[in-house]
Amino acid sequence: MVSKKNKKLMLEKQASKKQRYGLRKLSVGVASVLLGMTFLGAGGISAAENENLETATTESQVETVSDPLNKQTEVALTQQTEAEKQIDGQAYEEKTVTRTINLYKDDKLVDTKVQTVKFHKILGIWYVKDDGAVGIQNGQFDAYDIPEQAGYTAQINGVVVNKVDNMNVTADTPNQVVDVHYVANTKTYTEERIITRTINIWHDDQLFATFVQDVVFKREVTEDLTTGDKTYGAWDEPTKMFENFEIPQYEGYKHTEGTVQNRLIVTPDSENIVNDIKYTSEVETVTEHDTVKRVINIYKDGEKVDEVIQVVEFSREGKKNLVTGDIE
Repeated sequence: MVSKKNKKLMLEKQASKKQRYGLRKLSVGVASVLLGMTFLGAGGISAAENENLETATTESQVETVSDPLNKQTEVALTQQTEAEKQIDGQAYEEKTVTRTINLYKDDKLVDTKVQTVKFHKILGIWYVKDDGAVGIQNGQFDAYDIPEQAGYTAQINGVVVNKVDNMNVTADTPNQVVDVHYVANTKTYTEERIITRTINIWHDDQLFATFVQDVVFKREVTEDLTTGDKTYGAWDEPTKMFENFEIPQYEGYKHTEGTVQNRLIVTPDSENIVNDIKYTSEVETVTEHDTVKRVINIYKDGEKVDEVIQVVEFSREGKKNLVTGDIE
C-alpha cells in the first residue's frame, strides 16, 4: 500500500516528465506531429496505473493522420533522441524566389516591380510558405499588367507586349529579371533620292529634244512621333551608274558641241546633271552666176543695120543649208 505522501511525490515526478516524439517517413508522405506531450496526474491515480500509462505512450505506435499534402499517411511515433532533434532543426530552411520587373523609358529606369514567392523546407521538402497554402510545392508569379505611357509602346526583347505573363515557381527556380522598355511610337517609311541627268539636243541653237535619265536611291526612315526625331537607315546602294548614252546622228546636221560621259557613277549626295548637245545644219558651198547684157542697135535711114551686145558676168559663192535648202 502506497501512502498518500508517496503517491503525491510520484504524481509530481510524473507530471514533470515530457515525452518527445520524432517523425518517421513511411511508404507514403510525411506528417507533422506534436513533439511535446505532458501528462498531468489527476486525483486517485495509482503508481501502477501511471506506470502503465507511461509505457503505453512511449511505445512505438502507428496512426493514420493527414499530411501536408492532404494524403492519408501512416506515421510512426517514436521517442526522439537529442541527435534526432538536432537533425530536425537543421532540416528547416526558408528561401524567397523573386521576379524583378524593371520599367525603362528612353533607356532610363523609371520604376521597378518586385514579385516574391516564399518557401520553407520541412524534412527535406520545399513547400510554399503561405498561410492559405498547405503542402503546396509550386508557387506562382502573378501576371503583371504593364502601365500605359502616352506616345510609347511597351516592348520586351523587341516584342510589343502589354503584360508580363504569370509564371509557375518552385524553390529551385532562379530569381528572374524582366526588363520592359517603353519605345516611343514611330512610323517607318521609305525615302527616295533621285539623281537625274538631263540631255538637251540643240539644232542651230533651237531646243530640238530632251532625254532624261535617273537613278533612284532608297533608304528607310524611322520618325519618332513624340519628338519628331528621325533615324535614317543605309541607302540600298552606296553608288549607282547612269545608263550609257550614245549621241544621236541627224541627217543634215553635224555635232558641234557637248558630250555625254558614259559609265558615270553617282552617289546619293551627287547633284543633278545637265548636258547640252549642239548640232549645226550641214551646208555646201555653191557658186551663183548672173549676167548683165547691154544691146546697142544701129539704124540707118530708119533701118537696123547692126547690133552690138555687151555682156558683164557676175558670180558669188553661197552656202546652201542641206536641211532647208536655203542659201546664204
